[in-house]
Amino acid sequence: MPWGMRLFRFVIICILAATAANQPLAAQTAPPRRLSLTVAPELLVPTAPRQPVSAAMHPAAKGALIGGAAGAAFVGAVGLWYCTIGPNEVGECENPRWFWKGLALYGGAGAGIGALIGAIVDRR
Repeated sequence: MPWGMRLFRFVIICILAATAANQPLAAQTAPPRRLSLTVAPELLVPTAPRQPVSAAMHPAAKGALIGGAAGAAFVGAVGLWYCTIGPNEVGECENPRWFWKGLALYGGAGAGIGALIGAIVDRR
């Protein structure tokens, strides 16, 4: 088994163990709750609906997220095609480092272009 998979499995097991250990401790340290019969004032007056997170984000930030995801998805799709049914040579896809570098490069370029487009669109 490659060392990367061992590390990945170790991290998952540690997260699960920490979560399982945290639950009983949190249940023991919680103060007892008492029944309250008073009505909170915020329940009597309706509050304004909250905006979704995407509406609160700046257009350049939304463009960066969308562009980064599109750039990384493009490299992922082309890399998957090239290494499975594409015209690759024997042993060419053995080292996945080129794939991760491509994801970072095209994701970053897509994020930059998306942020630029979002900033241009925002200028009304």
